[in-house]
Amino acid sequence: MSSAPSTPQEDAAAYQQYEAIRLYLDSFLQSQRGSASSQQREAAKDKMTKLSKQQFFDLSTDVYDEMNRRQMNSNEVPFLPVRDDLHPRRNQARQKLATLPSTKFKDLACDVFYEIERRFTFVVNQFETKYRLNEDARSLPQDPSLGARENMSPDMGSGLQNGRGDVMGGIPPDAVEKLRREYESRIDGLQVKLRKAEQDVKAKDMEAAGLNEKLMEQLDITKDLKFRLDNLQKDYDKLKEDYDGLQDDFNNQQQIASDIRAEATNLLEEIKSLTRKNQELEAERNRSYGGGDPRDDYGGSKQSYGNSLQIDDDGIIDRSRVTAYENAIDDLLRATRESPTNILIAMKAIVIACKNITEDTEAFESSTNSLRMEDKEQLDEVKNRLSSALQNLMTVAKSHATNFNSSPVALLENATSTLTSTIVELVRLLKYRQNEQYSSQPGQWGEVEDYEIDELKVYLERQTDQIVQAIQSLLLAMKSNAPIGQEFDDTVRSITDIVFNLVKVSNNTLNKPSAAQFRNSGEAILQDLSAANIKLEDLGVSMLSSPQSKSLKQKLASSSYEIAKYVKELISLIE
Repeated sequence: MSSAPSTPQEDAAAYQQYEAIRLYLDSFLQSQRGSASSQQREAAKDKMTKLSKQQFFDLSTDVYDEMNRRQMNSNEVPFLPVRDDLHPRRNQARQKLATLPSTKFKDLACDVFYEIERRFTFVVNQFETKYRLNEDARSLPQDPSLGARENMSPDMGSGLQNGRGDVMGGIPPDAVEKLRREYESRIDGLQVKLRKAEQDVKAKDMEAAGLNEKLMEQLDITKDLKFRLDNLQKDYDKLKEDYDGLQDDFNNQQQIASDIRAEATNLLEEIKSLTRKNQELEAERNRSYGGGDPRDDYGGSKQSYGNSLQIDDDGIIDRSRVTAYENAIDDLLRATRESPTNILIAMKAIVIACKNITEDTEAFESSTNSLRMEDKEQLDEVKNRLSSALQNLMTVAKSHATNFNSSPVALLENATSTLTSTIVELVRLLKYRQNEQYSSQPGQWGEVEDYEIDELKVYLERQTDQIVQAIQSLLLAMKSNAPIGQEFDDTVRSITDIVFNLVKVSNNTLNKPSAAQFRNSGEAILQDLSAANIKLEDLGVSMLSSPQSKSLKQKLASSSYEIAKYVKELISLIE
């Protein structure tokens, strides 16, 4: 069987193994000289000649490794270790070599040795050249069976050429002729087999070429499919990314819609509860006051002392302080018909207003020495009564808020009247001056909204209540699917008008020196609030032309919540 020529690496490995095995078997080969091989060994050698190049190289390598292990004579390595780069069956065969007795292993090594000589003829000359052996001491004895096979043809030729009609060894001419015919017949048969084998090889080569061509076609198809698959994967990844983005947007919209529904439901319940309480309180107050408004008495008092106080350029108390107090009193009386929380908020505004009035008074006292003793005593007495009246009003307001449905309103009104009378007396004593930014006409109280930073919070809380009520009405109108018309537009405009005025007043306060620490953050919030207000106004106009648009309703509700959020942020900033 023909084989491909060996590579330089294979030649070098063959010589390395040949040299090592030859030195290892030196004495053994000497002892085997002249002895005939057994039939079993002949069969083993014959099988070895039929091994392919790779199979024989694997066998010689394993024998070479086992020989080196045995020469190490170490108990720590009882057999060849497992190699991860080899097949498990080969690792098992390598380990089984350790179980062979020394003689059997040397027989195997000897067979490998001769097969290397047969396959790689150059190794003998290379070995002899290296060790400077002459022709007489050429090598260790050849394989006896190999020598017999090599000597058979010359001997037979000599017999055939013997002119006496017989051959060496006494073989008759007829036997020689018969033997020659047999060999010729065998040679013819072998030639036939050889030609058939060559034809089979050619057929196999053609089949292999066809399979290789089909394989290349399949590889091209596979590459094309892989390219298309990669493109499809990219398209899928992009579509999945778009889908995830749309899903997130949808989930956000669903959450907003859910929040709006929940908020609208809560607000509706709260409105119903407040309406019911308001009706009950209204009925109770009507019974107490014979159907009149409990604030009528105070309103008359307010008008009377408002008209009786005159502006004086040398006045001590800033008119805006008195205005803030009046607004706070109005809010307190209004809160008695609304909720306990509004009572406490209004009460806080009254405390701040009284504090500002007393600060003006104390600033005057510390800056002048012209105050007569009797005037100073009178001023101290009024200030003490003011402090007591304010403390009494705080106690009554707290009690009224705690017992909202059961506490008499008259107690709160009496405390309010007492505090107001004291404030009027103090203002008459010290007079009040025109505020530089006060621009209303005489008699028009509460129209100028000019606040210090501590008063702004109370103003913002009042405006927040109005904004929330308007937003509630807006959400209820959208939820009830009521016709979108003038009433809807008026509600939107009421919100935007409140926010517009709130921004204007807040900017005015933030520009004062006392609000310097809040200016930068406050102006940023007001910018966001103005943008949300403009957005709400535009959405309101769009709703009039597309009243059934669900997306517009969701955007309008979201914009309304943004306005409420920014107002709360502004309140939190100045707290």
